[in-house]
Amino acid sequence: MVTPLNNSRWFLLVIILLLVWLSFTAIQWGVADLRIRFARDNFDQWSQLKMPLTEEGFERVQTTLLKAQELTNEGHPGVKELLGKAALVRSDMAGAADREDIIDALNYYQQAANLRPVSPYPWATIALIKHALGRYDATFEDALSQASDYGRWNPDILLMLAELGLSSNTLLLSPEASAKLDDNLSRALKVKGAKVIALAQKYSAVQSLCLRYGKNKKLTKLCA
Repeated sequence: MVTPLNNSRWFLLVIILLLVWLSFTAIQWGVADLRIRFARDNFDQWSQLKMPLTEEGFERVQTTLLKAQELTNEGHPGVKELLGKAALVRSDMAGAADREDIIDALNYYQQAANLRPVSPYPWATIALIKHALGRYDATFEDALSQASDYGRWNPDILLMLAELGLSSNTLLLSPEASAKLDDNLSRALKVKGAKVIALAQKYSAVQSLCLRYGKNKKLTKLCA
């Protein structure tokens, strides 16, 4: 017969085990966060040319991220994003766009988006990767929509989608996707006008930009 006292002991034991598990998980995620910080610092230094990108350095960062993924039982969206970024870096290191690495990156960013669906960055990156692959399918449409909705006034997301819009062949896009990109480009001009102009010049899209937004005061000199 189970007495109230025995019930209390079982309940206390369950609570203790739960606290032990939570403490262990917190420690693992804490260690993973340190590994994430190490990887981000390396990516930042590589992008700012403060540190040379070497095969050895890249392998060290990738190994660090894979260990962080293991520590968090593949449940950390930040790790997934950085693994996706690493796959894109590896593709660039090959000297040409490596399709296998790009597909790896796409898979990692899709996992990150599933883990943290309200974050616009993975969605915007998925849309850009799909654009690079020339695949304007349902996944592209969904990623573009989610990035536009969740990153509506995020300057970084606005620029990412502005680059997508200025480098796209609108004939390949659905009317819905074109409308999303036009709306984004209009907002990007308001908060990052100079950078949008630089992107238009980079992709030889100045004429297109002037035709669509020539009345914007930030384009007066450019479109004169």
